[in-house]
Amino acid sequence: MHKFQYPPQLTTLNTMLIDGVPVAVRSGAQIDVRDPATSQVNGSLPRASASDENHAVQYAGQTMNGAWRKLDPTARAHILHEIARRIRKRAALSTQIETIDVGKPLSQAERDVGRAARLL
Repeated sequence: MHKFQYPPQLTTLNTMLIDGVPVAVRSGAQIDVRDPATSQVNGSLPRASASDENHAVQYAGQTMNGAWRKLDPTARAHILHEIARRIRKRAALSTQIETIDVGKPLSQAERDVGRAARLL
């Protein structure tokens, strides 16, 4: 039986990303990331408050109605294809993270990661 190795990146994150910029959550609260099979804590993530969420949604709306909307379709397609390429490049790590997060089999997580890249 293969022993699953937790990616070293799964420790503790103290920030969220908004526009690609690390932003500290206002409350400073964290959520434990637990292995669904064992309940072992493998790290923690920032717990966003309603205020944090509103900030992120507001920024996303400004971007969607501003810079993204002004891009021509070819430029948008190029960006989406680049995101898909990066997902594929990190597919093994993304598969492990998805398995750790929700407890699904690696084979199913692998299909889901591939599907995410194809949808872009």
